[in-house]
Amino acid sequence: MNTELERFVKTYLHYEQAYDVRGALRPTLTAFGEPFLGGVRRGFVDLLRERSATIVDYERLTDVDFSDESSLYDYLQGIYAYLFEGGAEQPTPPE
Repeated sequence: MNTELERFVKTYLHYEQAYDVRGALRPTLTAFGEPFLGGVRRGFVDLLRERSATIVDYERLTDVDFSDESSLYDYLQGIYAYLFEGGAEQPTPPE
């Protein structure tokens, strides 16, 4: 996970923020502009391809617990689709 993605995840996908689906996540990210936006996108692409973060890593950053890595990566793929592929709805982590 690169620096930009780690910072974004720690701040905007943290437990206190992850369930807020009022539509502010995408505009917040785009407000940062380049190069941060590009770094987050590259970080997501690499992370989703390599699957290099464990559920323990993710919980350490966000206080969000996933039961297995498959559900973590399904969620992260959904966040990526929402942020960068025009996904209609921001996913939430399991409760």
